[in-house]
Amino acid sequence: MTEQTGDKSTASQAMAEPIEVEIGGEKHTLHYSLWSFCKLDELTGKNPLEGASWANVRPNDLLVLLWAGLQHEPSVPTVEELGKKIGLDELKNIGPMIQKAFARAMPSSDEKKSSNDSPAVPAPGETA
Repeated sequence: MTEQTGDKSTASQAMAEPIEVEIGGEKHTLHYSLWSFCKLDELTGKNPLEGASWANVRPNDLLVLLWAGLQHEPSVPTVEELGKKIGLDELKNIGPMIQKAFARAMPSSDEKKSSNDSPAVPAPGETA
């Protein structure tokens, strides 16, 4: 654990600059935490800290990535409810926001050797 001081932590800085995404006409804020990374691992079988495990993003992975990024919100839909709200045409807008929020959650390149570990989120019909 880190010692708390008067300075902002990395997590609070990330929350200060929210990544907003619109889902089914509602605005949400994406933020990834240790809890959301654990849920990603549990539900996809992929380690969110290993970029290579995200080489082939499947539709289920994309949905769980989005759902995990909403875990900090007071009211979170189930994965199924969330999936039913999203039209395939919305993926072109949502995908880059997931990628940006996920990248913010990862350690900086000074803290980690590989800085390109955020999962690539392809547009519908494209491959990662």
